[in-house]
Parts: sequence; C-alpha cells; structure tokens
Amino acid sequence: MKLEEALAKIEALEKEKSELQSKLDESNATVKDLTKEVKGTYKAKDKSIVKFKKGCLTFIHRGQRHQSEEVLKNAELMEELIEMGSGLIEFVKSEK
Repeated sequence: MKLEEALAKIEALEKEKSELQSKLDESNATVKDLTKEVKGTYKAKDKSIVKFKKGCLTFIHRGQRHQSEEVLKNAELMEELIEMGSGLIEFVKSEK
C-alpha cells in the first residue's frame, strides 16, 4: 500500500468516525430528554392531581404538537386528557 493510499484511507476513516460521533451525540440528547421531568401539576375538576409522566416533554394531540408545561395551564385540554385516560399523565393524588 502506498503512502498516499494509506493517508486517504485514514482521512476517510476519520470522516466516518466524525459522522458516527455526531449521530451518537444526537442519540444521547434524546436519551437525556427521556429522563427529564415536566415541572408542575394540574388540579382537575374532581379535585384529583395529575402530572405528566417522566420524559413526556412534548406530544401530538389532534395533529398539533404541544409542550407539556404549557398544557398544564390549559384546563380544557388537561380535562380532555384525563377524561380519555391518556397514557401521558399519571395521578399524583386521586379523589375518586
């Protein structure tokens, strides 16, 4: 193998390593989001208290993307999620 060929191969491998590292960094960022908790709770009309499950920072409902922390302020949407038994939320305290 000639020196030029070896250098070209090293350069190609370094480029591939850089691309793979970039993908790994993106993947790690996703994993970190799964462990984050949404701050805040919502007190429902029936006096139960609910919160979003760990890692549920955003979700899509009726074709629109929602930020969970903002939805906690939207009584109508929160009541709808509770009524439909959404898997995105969990009861902290239930009065039922």
